[in-house]
Amino acid sequence: MKKLNLGCGDIRKEGYINIDIIETKATDVVADVSKKIPLPDNSVDEIYSRMFLEHTKDFDKAIEEIYRVSKNGAQLVIIVPFCFSYCAFHPDHHNFFNHMSFNIYFSNDNRWTKGAHIKLKKEKIYFHFQPFGKLNPLNFFNWMFSKIANKKPDTYMRLFAHLFPAYSIYYKLEVIKD
Repeated sequence: MKKLNLGCGDIRKEGYINIDIIETKATDVVADVSKKIPLPDNSVDEIYSRMFLEHTKDFDKAIEEIYRVSKNGAQLVIIVPFCFSYCAFHPDHHNFFNHMSFNIYFSNDNRWTKGAHIKLKKEKIYFHFQPFGKLNPLNFFNWMFSKIANKKPDTYMRLFAHLFPAYSIYYKLEVIKD
């Protein structure tokens, strides 16, 4: 099984090919994912990406490369800052994410010209709220808004996301190739 850890930074994930644009102690392969992942088509079973895709300058090309190297049925685990989180607004971030960010890839009626060939199946989307610290009474709000956000994401986005933003979003997706 071939597995990739995209945008590994200093965090090496054992059992994975650790890829980053900058060479670090954790990097196995130095590559710009938004230009080319140096692997053959349909060769990867699983891709893990934590706090990386928001940094890509060409998000569409990065998704195309992820799709290209993935086998049919490959699992994608993508964790990115939520669009209203304080950490989303770092100067190095070029992309912002909410619960609908990958929706154009879930439909067979994809009218977008870019990425029209890319098909993904949604396994899970989860809003993560960062704890305030042990015994902090604000953690009750984390629990309450986590329940609302993960059961009724549209309601959360319309009514509460600006006031009580999640920290990150976890996507578990499956690659579909015909």
